[in-house]
Amino acid sequence: MVPIMNFFVTGLMIGFGTQEFVNAWLYPIIFVYPVGYVVSLLGEPIAMAVASFVTRFDPTKAQREESVGV
Repeated sequence: MVPIMNFFVTGLMIGFGTQEFVNAWLYPIIFVYPVGYVVSLLGEPIAMAVASFVTRFDPTKAQREESVGV
């Protein structure tokens, strides 16, 4: 949803048919993508722990059962 909103708001502010629109929309990607990638790698275990706590699901137990074939 965020990329779609970013696309349309940038287009409304600058104009969809100009080269400035393409540059303004794509320029931040080279700076934001590496940061987002590192944050997602570091945040994934935390998100998994929160999701396991909320849903009361133990993923390690499910993995043990799959390996044993139960």
